[in-house]
Amino acid sequence: MHGTALSDVTIIDHDEISQAAREWADGAGLIVSDTEPVSRPAERRSITLRSNGILGSFDRTVAADFSVEDLYKLAFRGFEGRHNIL
Repeated sequence: MHGTALSDVTIIDHDEISQAAREWADGAGLIVSDTEPVSRPAERRSITLRSNGILGSFDRTVAADFSVEDLYKLAFRGFEGRHNIL
């Protein structure tokens, strides 16, 4: 793409970056895990949401009082930041 010769074309695994990206796509920071303490009984109730799109589908379990704004964030992350404008 840039015409410059590469001195090394070895592919290197970046496990930490891969793990961080996977956690981001899975909703880390948005979804309270089962191991984190909850302060209100309403937060203990959860629902499982399935997001379907032309780019794939995924399931996430969230608290029953999850906000709509966070649902949009979760969907964006679940589709790994990809979107399609028709």
